[in-house]
Amino acid sequence: MAVTKNGPYRRVPRLQVVVAGTGRDGTMSLARLIRDLAAANGCRWVSEHERYANHVCNLLACYHETGLELHRQALRDLLARIPAHAVSGTTYQFALDLFLETHGPTLRLVHLRRRDRAECIRSLAQIIHWRPAMAIHMTKEKCRRDLPEYTLRLAAFHFGETTRAAWERMSLEQRLGWHYDKTHRLIEDAAPRFAGYLRIDTEDLGRPSTIRRLARFLDPTWRRTCPPVHVNSRDEWRRQVEFHESVRRKMLAPGE
Repeated sequence: MAVTKNGPYRRVPRLQVVVAGTGRDGTMSLARLIRDLAAANGCRWVSEHERYANHVCNLLACYHETGLELHRQALRDLLARIPAHAVSGTTYQFALDLFLETHGPTLRLVHLRRRDRAECIRSLAQIIHWRPAMAIHMTKEKCRRDLPEYTLRLAAFHFGETTRAAWERMSLEQRLGWHYDKTHRLIEDAAPRFAGYLRIDTEDLGRPSTIRRLARFLDPTWRRTCPPVHVNSRDEWRRQVEFHESVRRKMLAPGE
């Protein structure tokens, strides 16, 4: 910790690792696991989940819809100031080029992938049912625009892969299928540009061998591991159905 005339302040960490996935594939668990591995090896890492995630989507969606470079520049400025050693999230795949621009060639990438595509889509659909305002362009429902959670999700029409009209005709499951496939394609395409690349399948996240691989990837000198982490499971969400349904109702536009 450094000290100035205005008092002590903590040194801002340098971003070293980006974890990208679709959502409902363990990004939150992996963020916690990275933090626990660091602690087990005597290090104090800041490992954030979904840091600036809604800004990534909102700014990139606005960029694609308006063509104004100022939106990308705003996101570039934001990502350059991420106060963490590692970030894990479900929108970073759309901004990997900006991460490389702002943090340089030493940045490493973890690719989290749930092998069971159909189950991943079902799980995402359930979360979107409960949090529709956080998935505009994915949800088929109309939501209030005055909510801080209101988030524009990137869609196929943003990339010129279909028209907006055709996208509107697609079911939620079809849209999420596109999201799943696009996410993993973007990550795989970007992987060679990173200093290091590690793929972890969600189904293997709790295995000791996976935790050891992750530890070596994060820091080759780390020899200690830690117990697996599993948070934010669908069962946990289901145990709070009444609460989630009340949040859902508040997010829907009047008349929905």
